[in-house]
Amino acid sequence: MDIIPTGIESLDRALSGGFNRGSTVLIAGNPGIGKTHLMLHVLYNNMKRDLKGAYVSFAEIKGQFYEGALNQGIDLRMMRRKVSSGSMTCSPCRRRSLRTS
Repeated sequence: MDIIPTGIESLDRALSGGFNRGSTVLIAGNPGIGKTHLMLHVLYNNMKRDLKGAYVSFAEIKGQFYEGALNQGIDLRMMRRKVSSGSMTCSPCRRRSLRTS
């Protein structure tokens, strides 16, 4: 199986090299534990290798994600211009209230 490294040395060691290519990875946990921070760096490290990735959030809109990245010194807008078109997708999922009849 083809392995995609995260670019984070200690995490790659723990994962026996990285994530399996083509797999879907769900990072879940309480607010403030670093889920977005972790995935931001995984996406960034792989964008530098011209690999594609996606980030889906139920809490953040695209602008918030990009701003948070910029606060960590990662300019995703500039990075997207340097790598292949469509290499990073940020898809916020908005919660909608369900009406019951």
